[in-house]
Amino acid sequence: MAHAKLHVVTLDRPATAGASDDAARASGSAAAPFASLPGGSARDHDYAAVLAALRYMDDPAAIAATARADRSARAGKYITFCTDCGGFNNIRMGFEHAVLMAWMTRRTLVLPPPRSWYLIDFGPFAFKRPGDAAMPVSRYADFFDVEILSRDLPGGVIAAADFVAKEGARFGPLPPTVAKLFEAGGSARYGRGGKESPAEREWHAWLNAKFASVVAATTRSAIFDPSIAAFEASGARFAASKRFVRSKQKFEFLSGHAGDIGDRDVLHFPGCNKVGGVEGRTLGQIASTVYFADARRERHFKDFWRSSVVFSRDVFECAARVVATLGLHRFSALHIRRNDLQYKTSYQNAA
Repeated sequence: MAHAKLHVVTLDRPATAGASDDAARASGSAAAPFASLPGGSARDHDYAAVLAALRYMDDPAAIAATARADRSARAGKYITFCTDCGGFNNIRMGFEHAVLMAWMTRRTLVLPPPRSWYLIDFGPFAFKRPGDAAMPVSRYADFFDVEILSRDLPGGVIAAADFVAKEGARFGPLPPTVAKLFEAGGSARYGRGGKESPAEREWHAWLNAKFASVVAATTRSAIFDPSIAAFEASGARFAASKRFVRSKQKFEFLSGHAGDIGDRDVLHFPGCNKVGGVEGRTLGQIASTVYFADARRERHFKDFWRSSVVFSRDVFECAARVVATLGLHRFSALHIRRNDLQYKTSYQNAA
């Protein structure tokens, strides 16, 4: 029986930094030590070529596909949300749900202030060093390409501090601790180390009090575009999905009539914070959440999701170093989760 040879991959950056490091990576020299690995052509191990292959969203055809959708923004309309209290996968799902709502309603997405993320900045399996002064909190731009997202979302993306600076007079007054925090432009005392600071509590309370908080858990809710009636009249599309939505709470975001939720200036998704005694976490995949009456608009949405909701460039650059080591299309990947959770009952030995 033949045994596959295991290649150990390290991600140490070259000793050089700055422009020289960028030049080395652009030339593909970062993969040079691994040119002798078996299989494939030299191009399969070329860092620059691999990075270009991985970053499919940079292809002009992908950019053109996302531009086909309606990008007319609704000025002065926003989506706000709170960072989920769970680990990265839960944070990702909450973020994706907010992006979905911003795209569907053509609103500006407001990113929450930076804070410590569970199992990233703190907790039993935190990846960052406790008390690391260089990065005591996490930001969505650390993990997701906010620049591409802002380009392709109809209303774009802004930070919470910019939202407050732009619209504070219209929606204020802010609680004193929150106003002081945003005026300082810092986040050092906002939700560090997993402990909710007074500023964070008051920020969440202000959002819940000022705006229409939407408790629409992805596993129990169905969101219809453009409306429930339009989807039910869509014929075959409705018939194919009827059994999936019959037991779900139905939402639509129409506008144009007094009192419609779609006419509210800000729609807020509270995350782990309870509204009326009900937790507002949006856990679950968006593929089972939104139902489109128009097949063409659904295609536009999928084009957007494929090319615009992507990890940051740093993630792709790290991945390209690994793939260039192994060789493009020269490996199989397995996702095995063992002993990386915080629950003692989940521990298994490696046998």
